[in-house]
Amino acid sequence: MVATNRLRTIGKQAIAAGGTESNPLPWKFEGTVFQCAREYPVRDFEAEVGFFVDALGFRTIALDDGYALFTTPQEDLTFACRRCPKANVDYLGHILCFMTRDIDAFADALASRIGPDAITRVSGSPVQTVLRICSPAGLQVDIWEMPD
Repeated sequence: MVATNRLRTIGKQAIAAGGTESNPLPWKFEGTVFQCAREYPVRDFEAEVGFFVDALGFRTIALDDGYALFTTPQEDLTFACRRCPKANVDYLGHILCFMTRDIDAFADALASRIGPDAITRVSGSPVQTVLRICSPAGLQVDIWEMPD
């Protein structure tokens, strides 16, 4: 078990300082299939795969009957879902966020795939729009506008 009290102290010091340098481990990401991926369980695996492939236009790095590893078209981000027939997961508070430079063009293209009623526009900040959609498993997906 990780020493939580020690980590809490380090976290508090970093927060008070407004950030901190770290002593990184010898990560070697070059040439790997992905650098990082968040994985989550889903009951309706096929619907979740279809959502990310069709609605968001992601491609798969790995895909079989129970596991899908997705990536963005430019391979900027990877994430995965795994079939879990007994999963009764509440994804409240879990948000998968993306950012784009042309939110209106993106919104039009997304609406043509999933319908405009499936998209909620919210204000991310005084100068940003956020498009909010939800995957079949209930995972919130936000697409943020990059402010100029």
